[in-house]
Amino acid sequence: MKTLFVIMLCFCGSILTHAQETGKMPLENPKKDKKKYTVRVSYPQYLITSYEFVEKTETERIFRDSTKKKFRREVKWYVTERILDEVKGEVTMNVNIDSMVYDLYEGDIHYHYNSQSFNGNKLRNNDPDWTMASALLNRLYKLVLNAKGLMKSAGKVDGDNLGDLGQLEEFLDEQSVNMSEKDSGLIFLWRKAIRPDQCDHIGNIARGVVPGRMTIEEDSVWKIATNARINWVNFVDSMNVRLIKPSRMRMTIEGVTHSLIPIPENDVIMYDVPGLCSVLGGKGSGKTTLTLNNKGLLNAMESEKNAEIRIRYNMEEFTEKIKQTISCNMTGRDKW
Repeated sequence: MKTLFVIMLCFCGSILTHAQETGKMPLENPKKDKKKYTVRVSYPQYLITSYEFVEKTETERIFRDSTKKKFRREVKWYVTERILDEVKGEVTMNVNIDSMVYDLYEGDIHYHYNSQSFNGNKLRNNDPDWTMASALLNRLYKLVLNAKGLMKSAGKVDGDNLGDLGQLEEFLDEQSVNMSEKDSGLIFLWRKAIRPDQCDHIGNIARGVVPGRMTIEEDSVWKIATNARINWVNFVDSMNVRLIKPSRMRMTIEGVTHSLIPIPENDVIMYDVPGLCSVLGGKGSGKTTLTLNNKGLLNAMESEKNAEIRIRYNMEEFTEKIKQTISCNMTGRDKW
């Protein structure tokens, strides 16, 4: 009898073990399959998109004797982009700033310019800060992005388009012959204001945050190399990017940078500084958010960045603490 009881006990234990192995008895915390999403910023050929690009910059300049200077700038660029071609992820587009509004405030001083109205415009003659903001106004230029969405090249449009960047470059070349020292400085300023980094800052709205076509899980984080332009100074960093609030109708993508580093340069333009400045060092951080519709078209880009840079002008050194916000929203879309 005792032997029969032992046999029955072993048999029941075997059944219980087999049920657990085959899944007949549920596990307490089964692993769920994560949702996967295909993400891409789409650039369909012949698409025309208009954006309102609003950049606000607040700056506190601190000198070595602890005196301070504060000013803030707001620039609204109204941009139209026309996609010419996309081959193997490489995108070619024409970019034009159709109009702009510029405001700069320092204490009781207010400089203002509206390209659509002459009423109330007030600027200093040949103000370098305004030139940096306005030099690309109505200058059609070509922007080429590689398969990762980063600028490959930027420059003049082929042909004799009225008011394009190519004609401006030719004009500057003509004026550079037998010029005075004063004119030489002015032409240098204009050349700097139409360099590729400025073309990229205004025209490459998606910023390469999504490097091509990607299939990712809902909680995935990917890392990219990124650049930023803050108060006319170029920065570099890596960015951690993730999906937030994905849905059938739109996707929101957020990228965070913690270690923005300014690129050392010796020809930086600063507001209310009478000559070229050198970037000695600094640091920064920020966040960029893209909103795509269900076809992958860019509807909006938001950016917040804080930076601190050390600057030298002649023998004087000072620090600038900068807060920059960008709000870029699609205002129209069509095909040509």
